Amino acid sequence: MDNVATLPAGRYVIGDLCYRNQDDWDQMIDNIDGKVHTLSGRQYVILDTAYGDGTYYDFDRNEYWVDSGTIGIMEWDGPDMQEAMGRTFDFNSEFAVFKDKGDLHFGAVVIDTNPVYDEEDYDEGYEESDNALEEEF
Repeated sequence: MDNVATLPAGRYVIGDLCYRNQDDWDQMIDNIDGKVHTLSGRQYVILDTAYGDGTYYDFDRNEYWVDSGTIGIMEWDGPDMQEAMGRTFDFNSEFAVFKDKGDLHFGAVVIDTNPVYDEEDYDEGYEESDNALEEEF
C-alpha cells in the first residue's frame, strides 16, 4: 500500500483531473504522489493508474476515462467543474485515499486499474491485439 492521505467530509469529484482545465492541470501535474495538495482553496489527491490511459471501473461498475495515466479526487467547486472529469460523491465523514497494488481507494469508492480479465469477460468482437494486459499475466 502506498501513501495514505486523509480528506475531510464533503462533496468531491473523482476522475482524471487533467480535464479540469489546462492552467490548473499544469499546476497539479507535479503532484502525482498520493498526498493532499491544495489548488484555489480546494484539496485534491492524485494517484497513478497501473496501466496508464484507458477506461477503468470502480466496484459498482461506474466507468472512468483516463488520458493522463492518473485518477484523482478534488473537492467539488460547483457547476464550473467539468462533467468530463468523472463522478461526484458525497462523503459524510473523513476518509482515506490510497493506492494498493492496482486498486485506487477513495473512501468506499475503489477503482481497479489492474484488472485481470478472462476471455469470457469480453464481447464477441474481442480481438487479442486489443488487450495488452492479457499478455502480461
